[in-house]
Amino acid sequence: MSDSLLIRDFFNPAIINELADKIHSLYSGFDQKGFLLYTLTDLENQTYSERKNSITDALVKYLPEDYETSVNIILNILPPDYSTDILEATTNRFYITSLSGYISRQGLEDFELSTQALYKITRCFTSEFDIRLFILKYPKATLELLTKWAKDPNPHVRRLVSEGSRPNLPWGKKLHFVAEDPENTTLPLLTLLQDDSSEYVRRSVANHLNDFAKKHADLVVKHLTIWQKQNPTKDKDRMITHALRTLIKNGHKGALALNGFDDDFDLSLAFQNYTKAVPWGGVYEFEFSITNNRPSTKNLIVDYIIGFQKKGGNIADKVFKLKKLEIGGGESVSVVKRQSFKAISTRVYYAGKHTLAVQVNGVVLGKIGFELDYK
Repeated sequence: MSDSLLIRDFFNPAIINELADKIHSLYSGFDQKGFLLYTLTDLENQTYSERKNSITDALVKYLPEDYETSVNIILNILPPDYSTDILEATTNRFYITSLSGYISRQGLEDFELSTQALYKITRCFTSEFDIRLFILKYPKATLELLTKWAKDPNPHVRRLVSEGSRPNLPWGKKLHFVAEDPENTTLPLLTLLQDDSSEYVRRSVANHLNDFAKKHADLVVKHLTIWQKQNPTKDKDRMITHALRTLIKNGHKGALALNGFDDDFDLSLAFQNYTKAVPWGGVYEFEFSITNNRPSTKNLIVDYIIGFQKKGGNIADKVFKLKKLEIGGGESVSVVKRQSFKAISTRVYYAGKHTLAVQVNGVVLGKIGFELDYK
């Protein structure tokens, strides 16, 4: 995807015209002109969500009133199923989210027909956002269905089981009841998928567990410890590391231990060169060394923590991943790093005192201060 292409551009006049042609080929009563007028008139000024929802609105307006008839039209205009577990040609398939949106918008009262439609849609794109509406309305029935789908031969369906039921799926409706009670909701689903043959699915399992870890850290570590002992593989280790990434950054001892890191060490930290005053929009540069004071080799996860000045004068810490390293007995390792203070949309900077701390295996070894200059 080029730098100038935005995600909203996946909903463009060519795609919308092609969609209208496909619908008209199956439904002679389709008001193609009205559909195009509805969806294209203000397209240029619309965001991604607005374009997607506008197409769904138009489908509701111009497809037959009979829901089953409309579902059959939608299913018959879908592209072929993906042939691998990789999302192929996704830029040409984003319009499918408008089709799955129609299912969750119009079909919540018809559980069987709608979930089977989402099952078919998932095989050629994804319906991870729309299955959530059914989880919320029919939690028991949908989780039972997802248990069945967890054994499906299609990896995209198996991924839907995990991704569609994630409590904190980005841009999706929050599933608060799942976040509050993992063991009686989706943790059994993840257990079925923990050794999935597809990295694509296992990655989703890890992301789901990372969501849980924010409220149930010890529970996640407990289950991952059991899973690791049941079937220790490199694939499992990668999944576990990804699932515990937030807990590792936060220095959770159980998560660190599960990845082979602990705080049984004798280390010295020395800050060497570092910027004392950063110009507005500039770069903070720092260098430090870590010395292992014991004769035995030690495995380390090294992070750094920037304490950002906030509007009210408080300092808010943000942990940044730095590196993993193995340090021999009596050895020293030097690290050089640059941290940009260039303006970004996800963070507001405030001039004044900031701090830098170095964290090793969850333990802060030392901290210094620096200033961000005013504009």
